[in-house]
Amino acid sequence: RGISTSGDPCALSLALCAQSVGEVRPYLALAYQAFEQAGLRASVRQTRISTTNGLYKLLYANPALLYLSAEYGMVVQFARRQPAGSQEQALNTMAELYDAADVALDLNELGIKGFDGADQNVLRSPTFNLMALLSQEQMASVVKASELGRGALEQMQVVVLDEDRLVLNDPDQLQTGPLDPALIAMIRRLRGVDTQGPLAITQGFEAPSFVQVRWCADMATVYPALTALAEGATRAARPLLIAARANIRRVATVLAMWANPDAPVITPDILAWVAKREVARLTTFLAQFDLLQSDDGKTSAYQKVLQAISEGKHHGINARELQRNCWAFRSLDHEKREELLDRLRDDDEIVNFIPE
Repeated sequence: RGISTSGDPCALSLALCAQSVGEVRPYLALAYQAFEQAGLRASVRQTRISTTNGLYKLLYANPALLYLSAEYGMVVQFARRQPAGSQEQALNTMAELYDAADVALDLNELGIKGFDGADQNVLRSPTFNLMALLSQEQMASVVKASELGRGALEQMQVVVLDEDRLVLNDPDQLQTGPLDPALIAMIRRLRGVDTQGPLAITQGFEAPSFVQVRWCADMATVYPALTALAEGATRAARPLLIAARANIRRVATVLAMWANPDAPVITPDILAWVAKREVARLTTFLAQFDLLQSDDGKTSAYQKVLQAISEGKHHGINARELQRNCWAFRSLDHEKREELLDRLRDDDEIVNFIPE
């Protein structure tokens, strides 16, 4: 229950993206395993949240909720097609909760009975943490400009597992037993399981006592790198760049709490590390966003690959550099890459040559 002096809580929205959801699904199991071993299984939910009332019910019982969603991309993709619109309302509420301090609600409408008092009709400072999985196919729908305001997508930190970073591990070597005791102890300490002090998690209508995270670093030092990103981005990507500042502050707040839960401080080293990570992550994501931001959500790998080759001017570009520097090319399998290059050659857009 940390909050910075600039008002940033420790709630985060993280999305793991890969060619297939199955490649990143083990991360959800690992996150659940950590909370289960810490005795916090009640703080985790994995079922689909299909209505706003359902979301409020969960936060009322677990005001510091970790939501693990393996079908998040599918939900966003088809929410607008739902006649009742309840799923879309739930996604909009997730976005609103990202910055909400208190939420007014009606316990009777939620179906929660047995409580008296007006104070119990207010959800106090809920913390909604989201860890979602996306496939690259679903990404085409998720990053459309019309979708960014829903489901906390603007604030979501999308981490891409592309072909160059994919490591296939031996299933016999994957960790299935008890996790590091130090990790479990820290989770319990941050959640207040072993104390009756200000970190203890109670009912959602009770105002929590926060541990204040102090700033001892200058946020202005990270602005030049973000400004450089903005200069090369499209107008539609501006919400992502604005949200990047909030992401940096929040991740810095989280790391300060992990470094020293009793007297957390955001140091220049923490801020510099977080800023470097966010710029690298956002650079990768903006490359995809620029590729996938069309109204119909369809990719245009042809134009992106041609642009990457053209940037080499008279020197050209070799296949390895093209794979490393062009996400649109790297996201294709080997057969599709050759087909695309053959098509570019047939259209007289590119030629092959061997430099002396």
